[in-house]
Amino acid sequence: MREINIRILGTGINDVCQACICIYDSCGNLVYEGKTRNGCICVNLCMYEGYVIIIKSYGGIRREAFYVDDNTKCYAFNLYELRNPDDNVVTFLLTDLNYDNL
Repeated sequence: MREINIRILGTGINDVCQACICIYDSCGNLVYEGKTRNGCICVNLCMYEGYVIIIKSYGGIRREAFYVDDNTKCYAFNLYELRNPDDNVVTFLLTDLNYDNL
């Protein structure tokens, strides 16, 4: 077991707008459930194992997988995913039977 710091980027300060965290091991067993404080939690996890973290906040739900190794002591996750503005653009061709070149 090793003490791991997990930082959730995009949360509020103190108890305002904090995220609820659930961490599951590779077998699907709940390992940790709690709320962040200033966007951070500290939890003991087994080294050389994979985990799934579910981050629930006012902005939605985010699911990420991570692996605990012996070199990393702090893991950071973005609460919001940066999107390309062109992802929401839809292009289609409109034609009308009665009008040419519409």
